Amino acid sequence: MTWWRDAVVYEVYPRSFADGDGDGVGDLRGLLGRLDHLAWLGVGALWLCPVYPSPQRDHGYDVAAYDDVDPVFGTLADLDAVVAAAHARGIRVVLDVVLNHTSDAHPWLRDHPERYVWRPPRPGFRGGEPGAEPTNWGAAFGGSAWTWDPGRGRYRLGLFSPWQPDLDWSRPDVRAAAADVLRFWRARGVDGFRLDVITLVAKPDVLRDGPVRPGARYADGVALCVDGPALVDHVRGLRDACGDALLIGEAPGVTPASAARLTAQGGLDMVLQFEHAELDRWPERWRRRPLDLRDLKRWARRWQDPGAGWPALFLGNHDQARVASRYGDPGRWHSRSAATWAVVLHAHRGTPFLFQGDEIAMTNRPLAGPDDLVDVEGRAVLAEAVAGGADPEEVLDGLRALGRDHARVPVSWDGGPHGGFTTGTPWTPAHPEAPHRNVAAERADRSSVLHVHRDLVALRRAEPALVDGDVTVLLPDDPVVYALRRRLGRTELLLVASTTADPHPWPAAVDPAPWAGAQVLLTTARVAADGDPAPDPATAPTAPTAPTAPTAPLAPWEARLLRRFHPPTPTSRTDPMGYRDAVTETSSTLPDLTGLIKAYDVRGTVPDQLNAEVARAIGAAFADVVVLPEVRDGATPRVVIGNDMRPSGPELVAAFADGLATRGVDVVTIGLCSTDGLYFASGTLDIPGAMFTASHNPAEYNGIKLCRAGARPVGQDSGLSRVRDLAAEYLRDGVTTAEGVTPGTVTEQDLLVAYAEFLRGLVDLSGIRPLKVVVDAGNGMGGFTAPAVLGTGAGLAALPLEVVPLYFELDGTFPNHEANPLEPANLVDLQKAVVEHGADIGLAFDGDADRCFVVDENGDPVSPSAITALVGLREIAREQAAGRTPTVIHNLITSMVVPDLVTAAGAKAVRTRVGHSFIKAQMAESDAVFGGEHSAHYYFRDFFFADTGMLAALHVLAALGGQPHALSALAEQYQPYVASGEINSTVTDVPAARARVVEAYVEQQGAGPVTVDELDGLTVSHWDGHPQWWFNLRASNTEPLLRLNVEAADEDIMVKVRDDVLALVRQQEA
Repeated sequence: MTWWRDAVVYEVYPRSFADGDGDGVGDLRGLLGRLDHLAWLGVGALWLCPVYPSPQRDHGYDVAAYDDVDPVFGTLADLDAVVAAAHARGIRVVLDVVLNHTSDAHPWLRDHPERYVWRPPRPGFRGGEPGAEPTNWGAAFGGSAWTWDPGRGRYRLGLFSPWQPDLDWSRPDVRAAAADVLRFWRARGVDGFRLDVITLVAKPDVLRDGPVRPGARYADGVALCVDGPALVDHVRGLRDACGDALLIGEAPGVTPASAARLTAQGGLDMVLQFEHAELDRWPERWRRRPLDLRDLKRWARRWQDPGAGWPALFLGNHDQARVASRYGDPGRWHSRSAATWAVVLHAHRGTPFLFQGDEIAMTNRPLAGPDDLVDVEGRAVLAEAVAGGADPEEVLDGLRALGRDHARVPVSWDGGPHGGFTTGTPWTPAHPEAPHRNVAAERADRSSVLHVHRDLVALRRAEPALVDGDVTVLLPDDPVVYALRRRLGRTELLLVASTTADPHPWPAAVDPAPWAGAQVLLTTARVAADGDPAPDPATAPTAPTAPTAPTAPLAPWEARLLRRFHPPTPTSRTDPMGYRDAVTETSSTLPDLTGLIKAYDVRGTVPDQLNAEVARAIGAAFADVVVLPEVRDGATPRVVIGNDMRPSGPELVAAFADGLATRGVDVVTIGLCSTDGLYFASGTLDIPGAMFTASHNPAEYNGIKLCRAGARPVGQDSGLSRVRDLAAEYLRDGVTTAEGVTPGTVTEQDLLVAYAEFLRGLVDLSGIRPLKVVVDAGNGMGGFTAPAVLGTGAGLAALPLEVVPLYFELDGTFPNHEANPLEPANLVDLQKAVVEHGADIGLAFDGDADRCFVVDENGDPVSPSAITALVGLREIAREQAAGRTPTVIHNLITSMVVPDLVTAAGAKAVRTRVGHSFIKAQMAESDAVFGGEHSAHYYFRDFFFADTGMLAALHVLAALGGQPHALSALAEQYQPYVASGEINSTVTDVPAARARVVEAYVEQQGAGPVTVDELDGLTVSHWDGHPQWWFNLRASNTEPLLRLNVEAADEDIMVKVRDDVLALVRQQEA
């Protein structure tokens, strides 16, 4: 595991952490003396805010030199000592690096002014006069973002202040200098970097005026510079410079999609996003609004999706007010509420960040008046708001709740003078609560907030489900209780947290029965109310839990974290699935295989779900249900079996074949093959087949894809449910050879050459121009089939292709990346290689190589819907040339470009439900020539109505090589619309949520005339009107989820429809 996944990162703001020399300012020697506190907490890393030379107008975030330490904090030797001492305690060091801007005292501004962002005056104005600024942008700390330089005759950009000029990252020398900064500190032993406002470095090529909100003097320049077009490349350059160092990107303004891109393609390990930190304030940074817990849950659903990358979890930092005051209870439950918020944070997926002082629930410091504001932002916010007409006292009251000053108050170490922070006069006053709320006092109290934090850090290291478990946010419409579920293997965790000062019943929507016997891992009910007598050390709790029944009513502001284990699955030969624990020897109850045998295939973890004994039972059941009933008179029953490169494959194949043999079925094994290779074998041999693969799933999985003779699918409705039930009987009763049956035999056959010849014969590749093709097999079966089909590995004639191989070595442990191109992170290597090699196209295959994903010459993915349209038109033309009217199948969440183009070409387009079995059945019923899905499955009539990614790849190569244009230009015509992708929403009442959507869009016709169908869920279309849009809302078969897909003619329409439908789905239910 990467070290930072199960670590907690502790943020140190050095000016206020600890003073080692008595001058009243925190420094590196003070930090050195307090490292044992971090070690006692158990944190894995400390994030050190800037200590570089600086005028200190923004307390270090105005950097005057990147390769030294400001004397106020100490020396380079002091920093080296901190790094060494931290490492000795098992703590890594992460430096805060400010690369978007420097101080105006940095020598670069004098010696290399060209490294900064300059623009001429606005046309028609003279520099320096009012209104001459290039844009109407304001600086974050007040005033215009532009500073006139008479000597250069141009304006200089400073998004934060005039004395923090922005660097021009479009310049190679700036990017090189930034990379050198990271190399310098890596050489000194630093383990990682927090990249300050890194999402602002890629400015737009053209800087334009922005909107000005009421009461403001300027547009928000920061918001207009977020996530520029070159950002991923800029960040990737920093990754290349610092090797495997931890890279954390402070990323204001990002979305989950852009965060995924920055982590998957840019090389960031995680991003610090601020969407949740804006939920309790209006756009004016001082104007507060109450936090709605339902908004926080909506945020969690967006950002806990694995597709958004690995999250950096925080509630407090140096730029935020104190957590305990901002989110907690203002009365007697202050301490407990702070502890509860800590538990809520740690229960999420991601790396938790803990800001100094929050571990003892430090509060906001009283602010008597403007003179108490020491932070540059607080002073600027007050001045700008008052200049815009706001009431000064109202603004100051907002800053009392939300200002940054509170985080800058010195840490309270003990009850002595200045809270033990310094022996001198502190640069800003110590907290008045220091005498009773301090580290020493809380460390002595086992029931304190500090000990809750320590227990959370330890629990994170001890409980893998807290790190890697799947996340489900529960009770989306409950305004009081925050709940979520984590699941990893047999372990399931449940967080239930009350945010009210009153006792609260166990939430009715969470079934208490499964949790009645659960273990209470941690409860904050042990944290006493503020003002209650201090606990007696002799009787105080010594464990993180109080004697609480798992599903008892919740105490005021209680967070409760429960753990339960699902039934064990031992793998002995006598009881392979562990069902002796659940049924007695005399019970007629059957083992439950529903978790293993799914709608279309068999798939599970090895060996706890799928092992040799289970495979043998499934083999016998498959023979009884599928193979033997279809045997023609006098024919010998046969089944063809193949397997992918997963290490468990050969043993499972042998056991499955043994199960078939007990029924007198002969087995033809073709060994290593792709899934479409197995379909080819089943089609050409005209016998049933079994492919052992878990496709794109992680290494610990394996599975079986079953088909009838001719590669016809087997699903739950066509025999798989009966196979499941019969296999359960055989697991219970044993598999024996039927009386009078001669056991089947096993023979081997190599069909790779025949498979390659067959595919080549379906696509005309003659006359295509030479192409350079990067192929990423992901260590899966594409590394076996691609050389045979695209190269000369099968002895076929060479094609005019230069193939650049990536990860062709067969390795079912997937050492480079998972063979799942649906995840953006797994396409990064291919995208990079395509650009580096100047290739024409990139192809990526999943683990069993039945799906093909395409990227263009720029490394940009080409959507599966576009590939469906492209290949579909080629197959239509071939059919029409033969005098036939073709049909093309597509599922109902592929892009509308597919039916549009198919119909325009004079063919018939047929929609199906989502799912392999539906599209295959419709293909056969309508004799369709081709079918495609949004998931990159492509089906061909001439390939036994089965799916094959390799044949689709040949079509794309033929289309690209048969004309002179680049793939990006070729694909553009197939990608005219904007889609949302699939968005999941957890809802407590699926029918009610769906009914709200029906009422709004169907019954009331609120969006104008629409067409509606319920082929699969609810599809509402406005495609025949203006503006054009459609959406589909489908319920999950296994979870309380609704899945939404939206497509529209442009981005604005798509976003509006998406957000409107999500609001209906996720709104509070009556």
